[in-house]
Amino acid sequence: MPVLPATDTRFRPDQRAMEDGQYDFAAEEKNRVEEKQRAARRAREESGEPYVPEFFSKKVHPITGDEYWEFDHSYWKRRKNGELKNYKDIF
Repeated sequence: MPVLPATDTRFRPDQRAMEDGQYDFAAEEKNRVEEKQRAARRAREESGEPYVPEFFSKKVHPITGDEYWEFDHSYWKRRKNGELKNYKDIF
């Protein structure tokens, strides 16, 4: 079982290309990945589907009253059960 999730930014093809010294390809890939993310956001907005983070939920701190994102710990169970393999096509 892989240790890193498929969403880890170290798997981004633009980062891999940059590390390999392929700077022109890295720039093209960065643009492609960002356009893919923008297209996914537009599709969600057009369908009225709200963006809901998978492993975090917005909470209000009981003392300060500030909003923060709380990790729900479901990631670890899903990773252990192999449910994160081929998680999402984000890159």
